Amino acid sequence: MPICLWICSSYGLMMNHEMLYPVFLKLSNLQCLVVGGGTVAERKIVHLVKTGAKITVVSPRVTETIHQLFTSQTIIWIQDKYKSSYMDRMHLVISATNNPLVNDLVFHDATERRIFINSVDDPDRCSFMVPASGLKGDVHVAVCTSGAAPGFSAKIRDSLIEYLSSETVSLVHELKRVRERIKALSSDKKAAFWKAIHDLDPQTCATDTVLREKIESILTSAATDSRSFS
Repeated sequence: MPICLWICSSYGLMMNHEMLYPVFLKLSNLQCLVVGGGTVAERKIVHLVKTGAKITVVSPRVTETIHQLFTSQTIIWIQDKYKSSYMDRMHLVISATNNPLVNDLVFHDATERRIFINSVDDPDRCSFMVPASGLKGDVHVAVCTSGAAPGFSAKIRDSLIEYLSSETVSLVHELKRVRERIKALSSDKKAAFWKAIHDLDPQTCATDTVLREKIESILTSAATDSRSFS
């Protein structure tokens, strides 16, 4: 599972004077409804497919990519205009139409059923925001401007991903490998281990093998003596 980094803009942090709570959702096997079949809906659907969600798309017409996902039985496509009954048994909803009346109805139905909804480019009709996200190794970067400047989120995301060095990504990967051993440490030894890791500059490790050996050394020292590390 990727390590997650979430950035939220200070200007847009408040939505109707309420603080947004950043989360990463596990959607595997959960029912997700996407209303709309255009290019915006397509982008949302492609990302949802990667989560293992069970996706239902409601739209009279869809893009070629969405249609291919339907013909491959990756998603369900209901070739119809939106009806409130299509909201039944859903866990999450994305409204991605260019019809304000439809978006209003979808938002009303989701709110009435207490289902989380994202209305694309309409923060007033959202109970959650979808960040601009990307992966680099095991690091998952997500950026949300809380509706203040959604078009700028991708640029911030790209800058953060570029900033992450390959050595840092390798460090995260190696830490994932020994995660269970770290969890087994007592609280004081765990604190000492993480202090040593925070002081470690992964760029001083010429190869992944050297990095792995350094982590093993720190972990062994933590397990035997939390007061010092070589």
